[in-house]
Amino acid sequence: MKKLLVTAVLAILGTGAFAQTSEGTKVFSGGMNFNAGSTDYEDVYNKGTYIRLGIAPRVGFL
Repeated sequence: MKKLLVTAVLAILGTGAFAQTSEGTKVFSGGMNFNAGSTDYEDVYNKGTYIRLGIAPRVGFL
């Protein structure tokens, strides 16, 4: 239940409302992703657990 609540809060905070803008406006946006888990196998390169972090900045000019 806590994971669902945290996911819902982050989803709400991550949504942006963009209204109609005038020409020449600069828009800064982006996203972030965090994922942790484990796999069923182990080998030389994969130890069975992983943590992934992704950051995707965006800049736009209208």
